[in-house]
Amino acid sequence: MEPYRLNYTNPNSPRWGDTSQNSVIVKVTFEGSTEEFDFLCSPDEEVQLHSIDLRTNALNGDYGTIQPYQSPADITGQECQDILADVVDVMKSEETDADYIAALENLKTSSPSASMVWSEENGGYEWNNVTWPEKS
Repeated sequence: MEPYRLNYTNPNSPRWGDTSQNSVIVKVTFEGSTEEFDFLCSPDEEVQLHSIDLRTNALNGDYGTIQPYQSPADITGQECQDILADVVDVMKSEETDADYIAALENLKTSSPSASMVWSEENGGYEWNNVTWPEKS
Protein backbone atom coordinates (compact mmCIF):
# COMPACT_ATOMS: atom_id res chain seq x y z
CA MET A 1 0.00 0.00 0.00
CA GLU A 2 1.23 3.46 -0.84
CA PRO A 3 1.85 5.86 2.05
CA TYR A 4 -0.84 8.49 2.54
CA ARG A 5 -1.57 11.39 4.86
CA LEU A 6 -4.91 12.51 6.30
CA ASN A 7 -5.30 16.14 7.26
CA TYR A 8 -6.20 16.80 10.88
CA THR A 9 -6.71 19.64 13.31
CA ASN A 10 -6.37 20.27 17.03
CA PRO A 11 -4.19 17.34 18.15
CA ASN A 12 -4.30 17.26 21.96
CA SER A 13 -4.38 15.18 25.15
CA PRO A 14 -1.70 12.59 24.35
CA ARG A 15 -1.57 9.47 26.50
CA TRP A 16 0.38 6.24 26.27
CA GLY A 17 -1.43 3.59 24.23
CA ASP A 18 0.18 0.60 25.93
CA THR A 19 1.99 -0.38 29.10
CA SER A 20 5.37 -0.48 27.33
CA GLN A 21 4.99 3.17 26.26
CA ASN A 22 5.52 2.50 22.56
CA SER A 23 2.19 3.64 21.13
CA VAL A 24 0.63 7.03 21.79
CA ILE A 25 -3.06 7.94 21.64
CA VAL A 26 -3.75 11.50 20.52
CA LYS A 27 -7.16 13.19 20.37
CA VAL A 28 -7.57 14.63 16.88
CA THR A 29 -10.25 15.79 14.44
CA PHE A 30 -9.75 14.59 10.88
CA GLU A 31 -10.65 16.78 7.92
CA GLY A 32 -14.22 16.16 6.84
CA SER A 33 -15.35 15.24 10.36
CA THR A 34 -16.61 17.28 13.26
CA GLU A 35 -15.96 14.47 15.74
CA GLU A 36 -12.80 14.25 17.83
CA PHE A 37 -11.24 10.77 17.80
CA ASP A 38 -8.76 8.96 20.02
CA PHE A 39 -6.19 8.02 17.37
CA LEU A 40 -3.62 5.30 18.17
CA CYS A 41 -0.17 6.09 16.75
CA SER A 42 2.00 2.99 16.51
CA PRO A 43 5.81 3.07 16.28
CA ASP A 44 5.59 0.43 13.53
CA GLU A 45 3.46 2.57 11.21
CA GLU A 46 4.87 3.04 7.71
CA VAL A 47 1.79 3.83 5.59
CA GLN A 48 -0.27 6.37 7.54
CA LEU A 49 2.03 9.37 7.45
CA HIS A 50 -0.30 11.38 9.70
CA SER A 51 0.17 8.71 12.39
CA ILE A 52 3.94 9.06 12.17
CA ASP A 53 3.65 12.86 12.42
CA LEU A 54 1.25 12.73 15.37
CA ARG A 55 3.41 10.25 17.31
CA THR A 56 6.63 12.16 16.64
CA ASN A 57 5.06 15.46 17.67
CA ALA A 58 3.54 13.90 20.81
CA LEU A 59 6.92 12.44 21.80
CA ASN A 60 8.46 15.89 21.27
CA GLY A 61 5.92 17.35 23.71
CA ASP A 62 4.13 19.44 21.08
CA TYR A 63 0.71 18.47 22.47
CA GLY A 64 1.62 18.58 26.15
CA THR A 65 2.86 15.94 28.55
CA ILE A 66 2.00 12.38 27.59
CA GLN A 67 -0.37 11.08 30.24
CA PRO A 68 -0.14 7.55 31.73
CA TYR A 69 -1.64 4.53 30.03
CA GLN A 70 -5.21 3.69 31.03
CA SER A 71 -6.67 0.23 30.48
CA PRO A 72 -9.93 0.33 28.55
CA ALA A 73 -13.03 0.00 30.70
CA ASP A 74 -14.87 -3.30 30.99
CA ILE A 75 -17.92 -3.57 28.76
CA THR A 76 -21.08 -4.70 30.56
CA GLY A 77 -24.85 -4.38 30.47
CA GLN A 78 -26.76 -3.51 27.32
CA GLU A 79 -23.63 -2.44 25.44
CA CYS A 80 -22.14 -5.90 25.97
CA GLN A 81 -25.43 -7.60 25.03
CA ASP A 82 -25.51 -5.62 21.78
CA ILE A 83 -21.92 -6.61 20.93
CA LEU A 84 -22.67 -10.25 21.77
CA ALA A 85 -25.70 -10.18 19.47
CA ASP A 86 -23.61 -8.71 16.64
CA VAL A 87 -20.87 -11.32 17.12
CA VAL A 88 -23.44 -14.12 17.14
CA ASP A 89 -25.05 -12.80 13.95
CA VAL A 90 -21.68 -12.69 12.16
CA MET A 91 -20.81 -16.20 13.36
CA LYS A 92 -24.21 -17.52 12.27
CA SER A 93 -23.80 -16.03 8.79
CA GLU A 94 -20.68 -18.15 8.29
CA GLU A 95 -22.20 -21.45 9.45
CA THR A 96 -24.30 -24.17 7.84
CA ASP A 97 -24.83 -26.51 10.82
CA ALA A 98 -28.39 -25.84 12.04
CA ASP A 99 -27.73 -27.12 15.58
CA TYR A 100 -24.69 -24.90 15.96
CA ILE A 101 -26.60 -21.90 14.57
CA ALA A 102 -29.37 -22.53 17.12
CA ALA A 103 -26.83 -22.80 19.95
CA LEU A 104 -25.27 -19.52 18.88
CA GLU A 105 -28.67 -17.82 18.73
CA ASN A 106 -29.39 -19.10 22.24
CA LEU A 107 -26.37 -17.12 23.54
CA LYS A 108 -28.32 -13.89 22.96
CA THR A 109 -30.73 -14.76 25.76
CA SER A 110 -28.77 -17.22 27.90
CA SER A 111 -25.88 -14.89 28.79
CA PRO A 112 -27.50 -11.97 30.65
CA SER A 113 -24.42 -11.38 32.82
CA ALA A 114 -21.95 -11.45 29.92
CA SER A 115 -19.13 -8.94 30.11
CA MET A 116 -16.00 -8.10 28.21
CA VAL A 117 -12.89 -7.53 30.32
CA TRP A 118 -9.67 -5.99 29.01
CA SER A 119 -6.67 -8.33 29.11
CA GLU A 120 -3.29 -6.60 29.27
CA GLU A 121 -1.62 -9.92 28.55
CA ASN A 122 -3.53 -10.48 25.29
CA GLY A 123 -3.96 -6.82 24.38
CA GLY A 124 -7.67 -7.20 23.82
CA TYR A 125 -11.03 -7.93 25.36
CA GLU A 126 -11.97 -11.37 26.69
CA TRP A 127 -15.51 -12.61 27.23
CA ASN A 128 -16.69 -13.44 30.76
CA ASN A 129 -19.84 -15.37 31.65
CA VAL A 130 -20.33 -16.65 28.10
CA THR A 131 -20.19 -20.35 27.32
CA TRP A 132 -19.52 -20.64 23.63
CA PRO A 133 -21.05 -23.71 22.00
CA GLU A 134 -18.78 -26.42 20.65
CA LYS A 135 -18.99 -27.40 17.01
CA SER A 136 -19.92 -31.03 16.56
